[in-house]
Amino acid sequence: MSRHITLVLPLALLAVTALAPAIASADSAFSYQGDLEENGQAADGPFAMAFSLWDDPVAGGQIGASIDIPDVAVTGGRFTVQLDFGADAFDNSARWLEIAVGGYTLAPRNPITRAPYAIQTRGIFVDEAENVGIGTTAPQRQLEVQGSEPALRIYGTDANPGLVPALEFKKIDAAGIHKPLGALRFIDQNDDLMASITGTKVGSTSAELTFSATPGETPHLRINSSGVQFRDGIRPPIAYGQVDGILLSGSTNIVDVETWEGEYTITFSEPLLETDIAVASLAEVGFITATVRDTGKLDVRTYSWGDGHNPQLRRFYFVVYRP
Repeated sequence: MSRHITLVLPLALLAVTALAPAIASADSAFSYQGDLEENGQAADGPFAMAFSLWDDPVAGGQIGASIDIPDVAVTGGRFTVQLDFGADAFDNSARWLEIAVGGYTLAPRNPITRAPYAIQTRGIFVDEAENVGIGTTAPQRQLEVQGSEPALRIYGTDANPGLVPALEFKKIDAAGIHKPLGALRFIDQNDDLMASITGTKVGSTSAELTFSATPGETPHLRINSSGVQFRDGIRPPIAYGQVDGILLSGSTNIVDVETWEGEYTITFSEPLLETDIAVASLAEVGFITATVRDTGKLDVRTYSWGDGHNPQLRRFYFVVYRP
């Protein structure tokens, strides 16, 4: 008598709880449960089953290797198996599960629903080494973001001006006086380092910021407790001040501060040079620009945190250096 084997339901896919921390591909396993009929009756007994993953409901290509289970227990037509095709099999593309029972391939293939994709949630990919990719299924770092215009936004929702969004770098204590804290690195399309901003702890209480645009050469600019050091030596400031609508304090060569709704023009007894370097910072959250104009004056504009188009009054500090 011929055997007629039928899988009678769209089978439920149930995600299992991931271990913490995840080890190897343990967090990519899931349970698969279904009902099986043989010759129109609920099947009973052990059955040899093979499970394979595909990228198309009918044709397409197989993803990874098949999982063969020689003695799946079926009781009253119901069976449950544990399947693990590995995290890399689920890259947010559609997947279908094909089942063969006793050498007979059942049809149709069953679509994999979102439950196994809990480890790869809507564009977030985690590989076997636990590298996380956003917009990529081949991350080369612990976190890699790819896109036409990738961006990282840190949004602070507390209105307290003392609580500001922050990106923090922390490194365990290292030997020596100069201890690295963190770095921003700028690389080109060949992954070659082109520029960097590096933070270093100097001694027990001081720190230093180093700005470099030519790898391997002396940094262009250092800022530390001693002042600002350019590549060819240390330069004292030629002007500095604190402004809050009016000049609150500053160097004696400041002649005038003109203000109009967040736009400031600062005049000096001797005009600045266009090659002078102006550095400015706000006393509170927001944005600031400082530019030496061709008239020898310093042009400063201050903006609120949420408005980068319309200047608004803000307290700020500035310092001007001559290379």
